[in-house]
Amino acid sequence: MIQLIEVIAKGLGYLIMFFGIWKLIWPLLMNARRFQIRKHRLRKHQRMEQERFQKAIKHPFFKHIQRLVFTVAPDTHEKHLWNFYGLTVSLFATVTLSLTLMTGRIDFALLMGLLIGAVPYILLRYRMTSIRLDGSFAFMKEFHLYIQAYQKNKDAYHSIFEMTHLVHDKRLRLNFQKLLSSMQKERTEESFLEAVQLFAFSLRSTYASRFTNLLVKSYRDNADISEGLLDIHRDLRKRERDMEALKTKRMETVILGFMPIVFIPIFLVMAYRVTMMYQTSTLMEQTSSLIGLIAATALAISSAMGSIIMSKPRADL
Repeated sequence: MIQLIEVIAKGLGYLIMFFGIWKLIWPLLMNARRFQIRKHRLRKHQRMEQERFQKAIKHPFFKHIQRLVFTVAPDTHEKHLWNFYGLTVSLFATVTLSLTLMTGRIDFALLMGLLIGAVPYILLRYRMTSIRLDGSFAFMKEFHLYIQAYQKNKDAYHSIFEMTHLVHDKRLRLNFQKLLSSMQKERTEESFLEAVQLFAFSLRSTYASRFTNLLVKSYRDNADISEGLLDIHRDLRKRERDMEALKTKRMETVILGFMPIVFIPIFLVMAYRVTMMYQTSTLMEQTSSLIGLIAATALAISSAMGSIIMSKPRADL
């Protein structure tokens, strides 16, 4: 009887002890469970946000901006893209806020904010056009180097790798390096197609598009593209002969393009001499005068930039 009582007492003691331990660790277990549930929900939310963001940046407008930035940038790192967005938004916000506080006119401030905010995009387009003209001309001059590399390696990837050391033109070499870097980082077909499309976008010529189509064919089907490369080479040589035959002096275009930016300071001096009886601040306070001066200066700068572009040789058809 005494032994039975001892067994029951020990059992109750162990039961109370284990139940007490359970009561102590129960909040910790519940907190860990809540943490796991919250972590799972957070991951799911982040995954949905990332998918939504990836879907948004695949919009044609954002793809266009991305290719513009990556064409001009030394590499395809996304920091260049975010720097462009940050600069554009900062310019728009600064100009809009400053003019609103200075003039009190929100409509005029928004208009000037949009114009100034578009300056990075305009400069980017101008820089890209210049890069395309120089790159397509260099592509025409140095395409035979890729043919030699491909005939040696019989592989598109190794030929591109060799081209990064053979090309003399700095900008064309940079385009091949971007293409090679993308091929080395990502082995998926989608990333390869994106890199090839960026290469074609950077040159924007029919010959570069034909070349990238051959690269895609070689990548997908592991096909021999020697004949296609030779066809492009023959067409490039024909185009080069046509350029030599149709070569004309572009000095007239360059002179006419730079004339406005030369004459604007002269006209400003003449206007100042004529209106000496008025204070300069009085003239600048006239909205029509200020807008006219800004428009004339912008058109003069655009004319000079356009003349530089028009003076470059065009290797494309």
